[in-house]
Amino acid sequence: MIRLLFHAVVLLFLFCTFTCLAAIHSRCSFDDIMRTGGNPVSVVRELPSKGQGAWEVYTAATSESWKPIRIIASREDLEDSTKYCTADGEERVDYSSGLALQCASFDILTTAKKNLIIQQLLPVAIQLHAVRLLIHRETNSLVVPAFTSPICLRFTVPASHHTTGVANADTVIYVASTPTSAFEPLWAIPCAQVGNRFVAGVMNIGPLSIDGTRISSRHVAHEIAHILGFEYTMMHSLGMTTNVSGIRGKTNDVVVVSSAKTKAITQTYYECSSLVGMELEDEVVGGVESHWKRRNAKDELMTAPFSDGAMLYTAITMSTFEDMGVYKANWGMEESMFWGNKSGCDLLNNKCMDNNITNYPDMFCNTTSSTGCISGRNGVGACAIDSEYDEALPVQYQYFTSDRTGGPSYLKMDYCPVMTLATGILCVNEEENEDGGFLFGPDSWCLEGSSLILEYGGSNALVGGVCVAVKCHDGHVSVRYRGSTTWIDCPSGETITPSGTGFVSGSIVCPNYNEVCVIS
Repeated sequence: MIRLLFHAVVLLFLFCTFTCLAAIHSRCSFDDIMRTGGNPVSVVRELPSKGQGAWEVYTAATSESWKPIRIIASREDLEDSTKYCTADGEERVDYSSGLALQCASFDILTTAKKNLIIQQLLPVAIQLHAVRLLIHRETNSLVVPAFTSPICLRFTVPASHHTTGVANADTVIYVASTPTSAFEPLWAIPCAQVGNRFVAGVMNIGPLSIDGTRISSRHVAHEIAHILGFEYTMMHSLGMTTNVSGIRGKTNDVVVVSSAKTKAITQTYYECSSLVGMELEDEVVGGVESHWKRRNAKDELMTAPFSDGAMLYTAITMSTFEDMGVYKANWGMEESMFWGNKSGCDLLNNKCMDNNITNYPDMFCNTTSSTGCISGRNGVGACAIDSEYDEALPVQYQYFTSDRTGGPSYLKMDYCPVMTLATGILCVNEEENEDGGFLFGPDSWCLEGSSLILEYGGSNALVGGVCVAVKCHDGHVSVRYRGSTTWIDCPSGETITPSGTGFVSGSIVCPNYNEVCVIS
């Protein structure tokens, strides 16, 4: 007997652990902390040389070539056990609020988690920036300006950093792992600015946020990007933003990054020459967030981070850093994103769906019976639709024949329904149950199924996607599914027919190389 995976997505839910449920909310508190604490940045103006204007100090080329940015992570608070939780019931200071909190079991920084921060999360995240952002390096040791923000001052800064400075550094990040009350356990803010460049910041990587998945490293990279200057007020002060009215029938103005390089890259990416710039997120109190509009760029590094986003470091973010004048993008290292690519102006100017019909079925879904790979291929999910809103949605967000039906508001998609991990499977999560034909691990991705039927618990189920291990080599993709002992060549668009444990019938569709073989 074959059963379809409908509303509760029963098979997927049996697999689901805490990791996939964590996808429900955005995991970046950057703008909230910036608003709560006021401007935390100590600003030191660079003095121009004789005959040189102030702006030239920040932007003029020098004889020194552009070189990869050097980001140093200072770990004083990770080496002091009085600054993090070691046992249930202890009290430790929450660095975001300054309040003493009682440690819960999930707040404990174990040796394994500390090693994961030091040996994997930080190095991988820093490397993501170092290979893509070039800078005119500091010729002397970087002397870190004194902090003024109460939040920044809670982190331990060696006295020598303010006097003799930090050698071989362009930016220093002070890292802690404290329990957090009001904000997400992983957060970061800039703390010191020299000229137009942020040179120091702080980051909290709470134990609850620590795992070894590739998405975790990219979330850390996302927070580092905020420290480096991916921040709305900075962009606005540099004249990089424009307010645009009437987008998709909205009553509020939308802020776009309209600086030259970003505008050109955005127009090329979407194939829409009339675009003013790249939209910033507006589903937030205050009207603008320091993230790309998730509806338009769901899998980009600098959209609000959810577990169902791929967090790809694309030319869009690289161009914005270059437009700031203190960085140069290392072109050729940008990652490919498929969400919205070459979609044309209609995607950005019109509704994602009208009367239950979408012109973008690879992006948006219209029935809760849909299951399959989420857009970034990190896992298997289901179409998220809420049909029980208490009142009619605003006209600009009405996509279905019922005016009370739309995607969940927490996904920050302008109520557009998408495939999400909220009741699904994260392929990299090795703690998942591997019954039913799914193979989990750090190199696993979701591939679409073609009439793929799996056996689980004595029943058969038709699934839209399955987790398999992926290996990339010389422009080719090989896969290994659960029960297979060898790697199988999987050319883009072709199919392979799995056999053995858990597989009943059907095939697996081979992916495009760029979708699963990312640069870093």
